[in-house]
Amino acid sequence: YSTSNICIFVNRVEKIRHIYEYLLSTIRLNEISVDYVNSLSKYENILEIERKWSRQDHSLIILIEQSAIDMINLENAKCCVNFDFPKSKTIFAKRLWFMRKFFIKNLKNVEEDLKEKYNFDKSVKMPKSSTGLFELD
Repeated sequence: YSTSNICIFVNRVEKIRHIYEYLLSTIRLNEISVDYVNSLSKYENILEIERKWSRQDHSLIILIEQSAIDMINLENAKCCVNFDFPKSKTIFAKRLWFMRKFFIKNLKNVEEDLKEKYNFDKSVKMPKSSTGLFELD
């Protein structure tokens, strides 16, 4: 089956425990794992989470405290949830960075589909109209 890795970003460590316990009590753990990273997480635990994350036969929901965002390297999240609103544009961008490989892969798939369906070729130049805008026939 298809796996889905989800990041849930939380600003304060106190909220992580409540959300973590709620998720453990509501999901089927044989299909999805739940874990968390906070500023007190040990390096070995973070490496284990990164290993689980990279498995293709396994879905993972990970809660990440904002102060720990730079401690973990995950790049193919299918979904990023901002449980707490990010405090700056930079923080928001760092959170979205966790989706970069998933986004790039799907963008390539969309591009391939467009090329196949519409014989789309990047090398084709469209003439500008007298208004300076591109027009389709």
